[in-house]
Amino acid sequence: MRTRIIGILVAVAGIGAVGLGTSGIVKAPHLAALHLARELQRGATFDMCAWQHRWVWWSVVLVIIGAAISISGAAISIRRPWGYLLFALIMGLAATSSWVQKLCGLVQYRYEEPNIWESLVYVALCLIALRSYRVSSRRLGA
Repeated sequence: MRTRIIGILVAVAGIGAVGLGTSGIVKAPHLAALHLARELQRGATFDMCAWQHRWVWWSVVLVIIGAAISISGAAISIRRPWGYLLFALIMGLAATSSWVQKLCGLVQYRYEEPNIWESLVYVALCLIALRSYRVSSRRLGA
């Protein structure tokens, strides 16, 4: 019963990420205009088209990640151990991707900057998922 609840919660979180990413795609022009107005008030230069393109890109990535999290949650709820591995993989990538982008010089905006606390949460979730995989594999004899 506990495994099903955890799986459903993970799937709902994935569906939420898909919704957030979809909202980001739909609202990108409006958000770009708001961001442009704010930057112009501060006297800064701002390329609205580049920002909007990058925002849509990140929103698409969020939709893909959310879909993968939903799949892992569904697998966990039907007691498939690989669901934990998929979730661990996603969390591991989430923990390291912003740091790799920073090292490669791909960070352009403040919201893309790596955050140590966010990364630690992702690492913790990754380790919990790996431990859950070991426990569920042992229990199912896989």
